[in-house]
Amino acid sequence: MDEDLKEFRIAAEQLIDSPDIYFATLTVKSEIKRAQKKHQDNWFEDYSLSSIVIQKGRDQYNKIDLSDTRRILLRDIIKYRSLPLLQEYNFQNHNYYEKTNLPMLVGVVDSANDYPHFMNFFFLLEKIAIEYIDRVHFTWVDGVFNKNKKKMLGIEHDKLPTMAFNLILDPKNNTLAYPEKWVLSADKISQFVNDYITYSLYDLKILYGKEKQAQKSAIYNFFTNVQEFGLNNLTSTLTKKKNTDYVLFIFNSQNKIPDLESHVKSFNHIARRSQQLQIKKVEFGVYDTFYFQLPEDYDYLKTPIIAVISAKRRENPVQIPLNTEIEKMMLMIRKSSSTEFYLPEYPHVQEEDLGKFYNQMMMNSGKIPEAKLFIL
Repeated sequence: MDEDLKEFRIAAEQLIDSPDIYFATLTVKSEIKRAQKKHQDNWFEDYSLSSIVIQKGRDQYNKIDLSDTRRILLRDIIKYRSLPLLQEYNFQNHNYYEKTNLPMLVGVVDSANDYPHFMNFFFLLEKIAIEYIDRVHFTWVDGVFNKNKKKMLGIEHDKLPTMAFNLILDPKNNTLAYPEKWVLSADKISQFVNDYITYSLYDLKILYGKEKQAQKSAIYNFFTNVQEFGLNNLTSTLTKKKNTDYVLFIFNSQNKIPDLESHVKSFNHIARRSQQLQIKKVEFGVYDTFYFQLPEDYDYLKTPIIAVISAKRRENPVQIPLNTEIEKMMLMIRKSSSTEFYLPEYPHVQEEDLGKFYNQMMMNSGKIPEAKLFIL
């Protein structure tokens, strides 16, 4: 008992500057029995009498059995277990959250200019947080003063309050923003939290991507000859199909890109021509950065761009601007490919359209071009 009490007092001295943690001791047996009777089994069930009881809120207790904490710094255990149900996420508490390796739901608010909505949102999240103790951390940041944090969480709109998930150990690839069109209700937020801890991030991106299906479908209707890639399946595909080159149209479908429809149609035409020419080991795909972060090896790419990821040099894709002419683009793909293949002189023109193409060329130049076959 004396050793336990000494250890507790050392931890209290180490945490004396913590403004939200208060320490007290209860050593008189009669007082302990009174506490047990008052709180029934909330405090001591399955725990030894040498226990630390942390009250986090009304009827919310966290218990530490000192017999199970040997060789572990008690100060850190108390700090971890004392993390409030909901608090501002900052540099001072980052390390404590990081060491727990739990998902973090970050509320993004305007705490200064919209205080009433902030407090309503705060109480709503705090109420939900009770249901996910030891499974999810609930925090908040100011989205007006910390615009970079809002962007890092994958939130691209300015409607506050909102929220997003962030797995601390890998925040770049594990963020999931709350759908902009969803109301901020207890039911919807609970559904969002439960989905995150139930499904894989890849499935969640697809599931929550459907919220944007109306905007997505308009441009995606033109990608008829290409595969859709996300973070997980692109990484696994590049690993499994080591001898295949990939040509990716990388863009953010929610950004305004000049002549996007024309660029997509050109890219899709190249994919179709490659199939008609029976070009092997070269596959075409689309990667939408609105739904998926780029893999770490490619996050330096300035999108929108067409990237040729060769089997021989996965780590350094060749970048082709969207406004490149179709014929030139096909030649650049051929040059960047790890596979040799034949291309006709005018590879972008289908055989049945060559007559019309030659006529157009003759009208423009007054000459009939000689037919050639490029061996590339």
